[in-house]
Amino acid sequence: MQFPRCFFIAGGATPAGVKGFFKEFLIMNVFRQVFFFAVYQGVFISCAVVLSCFIALSQGWASEKTHTNSIGMEFVLIPSGSFMMGATQESEPADGDEEPRHPVTISKAFYLGKFEVTQSQWVAVMGDNPSEFKGDNMPVDNVSWDDAQSFLQKLNQMEGTDKYRLPTEAEWEYAARAGTETTYFFGNDTADLGDYAWYDDNSDNTSHPVGQKKANPWGLFDVYGNVTEFVQDWYTSQGYPQGQATDPQGGEYGSYRVMRGGCWTYPDWYSRSSDRAASPPDLRVNHYGFRVLLEHQNTIVAKPEGSDSAIRPVARVAFFPAGEGVEECL
Repeated sequence: MQFPRCFFIAGGATPAGVKGFFKEFLIMNVFRQVFFFAVYQGVFISCAVVLSCFIALSQGWASEKTHTNSIGMEFVLIPSGSFMMGATQESEPADGDEEPRHPVTISKAFYLGKFEVTQSQWVAVMGDNPSEFKGDNMPVDNVSWDDAQSFLQKLNQMEGTDKYRLPTEAEWEYAARAGTETTYFFGNDTADLGDYAWYDDNSDNTSHPVGQKKANPWGLFDVYGNVTEFVQDWYTSQGYPQGQATDPQGGEYGSYRVMRGGCWTYPDWYSRSSDRAASPPDLRVNHYGFRVLLEHQNTIVAKPEGSDSAIRPVARVAFFPAGEGVEECL
């Protein structure tokens, strides 16, 4: 029997040498198999850990897209992003206080009430019901901006936080538009407004239970119509400052607070996404109400082009060689 030359080089030309070669060859192969198996297992475990982390993040993010607090207020997570705020007289046309149309960035995600604050929610916090049009699931009305602040102060105390507040005017319009640039989030045709809002043409001169009309693309109901909604800002009749803005807070002082969204007694024109109204902060009217914002700590970005997900997490996930572990998941 002839052995390849490499066998003789490794183990010698004698039977003992051949036997020694096979022993050495077997040991080396076993060692090599164990080594590669260990490396493979290490990489597999590292990948499995990262994959588990990613799955946990995805599941956690899914659970965070909505939030319900202790009194049953439902919130929808609104992603951060940029949009064109306001309107021009050439584009809609618009009132002068809606100009100039300008780019705005909302740098932080936030939760916004899925519905306007209802009478049952108001009673749960404040203990009374000031509304003219009574109904547990109807929006609270006949409240002022000052009343809304009292509600928010007590709600924060009940929930053990300081994160509940009114949205700014920019946050409200950003959420109302939901990524659209048309007059209304559903398009430019006012004939379709009745599918989404209670306003003077279909309200029978009263407010209605929340959530009966279609939602906007981000899941908010009664953005237009029903009761007009207070926001945080002071009103300035001169319109907006020129140029790009990030998280604008409105005027530093004033006599009136901004209101948005139109209401059951206003014509369709006042339900446009860019329309602005104003009221003294202590005035109560039967079509005044509000929607609550809950601040959110994590960063969520707006839907990317071509994505089938409305929001996505910003996560830093990396694969590591075996033995180094997963250093960061967020």
